[in-house]
Amino acid sequence: MDVVDAPAEDTPTDIDGAHYAFGEAGALAQVCVDTWTGSLRVEKMAMLTALGLVASPMGYLGQMEGGALIGQSLATTEDLRMAGGRYLARNLDGYLVPTLADAPELEVCTVQNLMPGDTVGPRGAGEISMNIAVAVVANAAAEAIGMPVNMLPLTAERILDWLEQDEEEHDGSKHDGGA
Repeated sequence: MDVVDAPAEDTPTDIDGAHYAFGEAGALAQVCVDTWTGSLRVEKMAMLTALGLVASPMGYLGQMEGGALIGQSLATTEDLRMAGGRYLARNLDGYLVPTLADAPELEVCTVQNLMPGDTVGPRGAGEISMNIAVAVVANAAAEAIGMPVNMLPLTAERILDWLEQDEEEHDGSKHDGGA
């Protein structure tokens, strides 16, 4: 884990003290999509957070890595289908969650800073890493397939459907004079 010390800057807002309650994060992901099978693998992820001072570097790293893997799982495998307000599965034997074998290479960096007058102190790290991982994996997949992602999880079936849709749109434009 890399740690960066940087001065905190006040963000203009009409809500007094709002910036004390929130943390910031940014992330990038690299995915590999097999266009023949539709399978998607998250290969690398990098996260940068600004959550105040890190009280426990190992605890912080565990929260960031665990949250990133949960977010990746929400984006790629976790799916409980429902119909008529009821779950279709009778048990969780088909409910897939990633294991360490599915974990991407993960780089975590934190900016440690606090605004003068901040009374909150360090912020929680688990939720922000999970939330941003979902979005960054979906965004990387959209970039890889050249189509917007409008549904999760990113199953092979959905990816193949999107690729087929994209192919039909491009083939159609060639046949009708490019309209």
